[in-house]
Amino acid sequence: MKHKTPRYLRTGLQIFFFLYAPAAFSAAFGGVKTAFSLIGARQPLTLSPMIQLFLGLVISVMLFGRFFCGTACAFGSLSDWLYALSARLQKRLGKSLPALPDRVEQRLRYGKYLVLGAVLLLCLAGQQRALGAISPWDAFAMALAMRWQWAGHAAAWALLLLILLGMLSIPRFFCRFLCPLGAIFSLVPQCGLVRITKPRDGCGSCRACSRACPAKLPLGTCDVVHAGDCLSCGKCTTVCPRTNAAYRLMGVWRLPLSGLLLESVLLAALLQLTLLAA
Repeated sequence: MKHKTPRYLRTGLQIFFFLYAPAAFSAAFGGVKTAFSLIGARQPLTLSPMIQLFLGLVISVMLFGRFFCGTACAFGSLSDWLYALSARLQKRLGKSLPALPDRVEQRLRYGKYLVLGAVLLLCLAGQQRALGAISPWDAFAMALAMRWQWAGHAAAWALLLLILLGMLSIPRFFCRFLCPLGAIFSLVPQCGLVRITKPRDGCGSCRACSRACPAKLPLGTCDVVHAGDCLSCGKCTTVCPRTNAAYRLMGVWRLPLSGLLLESVLLAALLQLTLLAA
């Protein structure tokens, strides 16, 4: 039960944020697109609620890592649930989907930067509205709002379907390979107020943390998880048989479950302030 409690807590928090702020991802990235559209049009930037949300999430990444990606993003949570369902079905059927070679996965990680660059270039060229016709994030937002607008959005729905199929096949498929917001967050410098650490002198040889990591990071060879691709999902902390991998304040003081709750409260407050400003 010791390992299951934080797992259940994280799942509960994912459900909370999925219901409370399902469009947070689209709104935050909408702030990025709006900012670059204004720059392209040579108009002054204004701190709209979407831009404020994006800046707030950047600050949260600097302080707490990519907690938003690992726990609060509806798209990320959906990815976790779909892959968990797929894995259970594969286990029941006694068959496994073929895994991507490590070399291919390493190359696919650059995909999210290509997506980000393409979107920003289109925004600078004044084509932000045209993105809606092909944006799977807009299609996802419409699905959450139960607005099934097919006319003019066929490409967006088709891309969303392909992404959902990828989520069933590969852990955090969208987050690792296609997410433009994740591309930005992976480049944000982190001061490490809250970090996942796992001192190697307390490790065994099981490498359970590396196997559980959806980002496929080589956790068995590091003391502090500071890679930009770390989603701060905390899965490595729930599978460690020695409880060596843990959230720690400033990399030193182990945080109990209250640390995860504190991050959630702060993020929920940020989202609420943004809603009030809208």
